[in-house]
Amino acid sequence: MEPGEQSSMIIRQAVVSGNFYAGTPDKLTEQLKQLDSGSTSKTESVIGVITPHSGYDWCGKVLVDTYRKVETPDDYIIIGPNHSQKSGHPSIFPRGTWNTPLGDLEVNQRLVQDIKSAMKNMVEDPKSHEQEHSIEVQLPVIQ
Repeated sequence: MEPGEQSSMIIRQAVVSGNFYAGTPDKLTEQLKQLDSGSTSKTESVIGVITPHSGYDWCGKVLVDTYRKVETPDDYIIIGPNHSQKSGHPSIFPRGTWNTPLGDLEVNQRLVQDIKSAMKNMVEDPKSHEQEHSIEVQLPVIQ
């Protein structure tokens, strides 16, 4: 463990699984295959993309096609709105994993610290992420 790291890990459970997207690994894998247009266009190196964050029935095709067309980075920085407005500050999920039916994705704690250092008003607030779907719906597509 590096200096300044906290030992307690946080598991952010999937809260819109089975609602915004299929809730089991098999059904989710099939849903993602059906949403994939199979486009063979060349992937592009990009700094970022803007994607929708609703249920896959509404935006899944655009979401899947967007990620399919860009190079896969080692780390993703996913910025999402806070629909519940529980906090007046930008918040970051500090450590641990995000759970999806396809498995867990680990938070890059070093990247979290870099972002916090660069953005002085950023607060560690896992509670603001507990019920928020905007980041969660990106994760199965990234996986």
